[in-house]
Amino acid sequence: YLISSGPVADFLVHNLERKHPPLLEVPVFEEDEPVCVMVLGGGHVSDSRLPANNQLVVTALGRLVEGIRIHKSIPGSKLILSGGTGNDTVSQASVLAGAAKILDITLEELILFEEPQNTRAEAVAFRDGLDGSCRLILVTSAVHMHRSMLEFQRAGADPIAAPTNHQYKIRPKSNLLRQLPSAENLRKSESAIHEYVGVFWMKLGGR
Repeated sequence: YLISSGPVADFLVHNLERKHPPLLEVPVFEEDEPVCVMVLGGGHVSDSRLPANNQLVVTALGRLVEGIRIHKSIPGSKLILSGGTGNDTVSQASVLAGAAKILDITLEELILFEEPQNTRAEAVAFRDGLDGSCRLILVTSAVHMHRSMLEFQRAGADPIAAPTNHQYKIRPKSNLLRQLPSAENLRKSESAIHEYVGVFWMKLGGR
């Protein structure tokens, strides 16, 4: 009952999301400084009946759109799309690339990491493939950003956080019904608890 109520769900997600503010203004880099914008995988189903953008779960699509927004504002930057196959036969990275093409991104602008199956593996893939060769801007869901930054920092990278898909939002009009227990609030609490457990596991030395 408690974790499906509005105040508890909002507290849990906001406590994580506020650790890294949204990247409203993209930093100005030196003209010759290489920049990589890395979009972490968020889920997909490679149903060939659907266009690539519709094969992505909403979380992944939101991350991709934010990554493209930032990428387009930095001339010459590369857009890294990440994610393995998981329980699918097609990698998350390749589905993201298909959706990026629909959104007017060329293959020459992309770097694909098609092997990583989790955030830790994505951080290691960047470290082993590109760390030191470009300045990294990391794009993932706001509730997931804190753990992602810890993973990348543990791998030796020093990314700039660009969180998206914020679940806690200040509404112009209050709605008391949203404070009552609901499935939406329960999903918010579940996503936050997943991240708290992940951070705790990291501190215990788990992978």
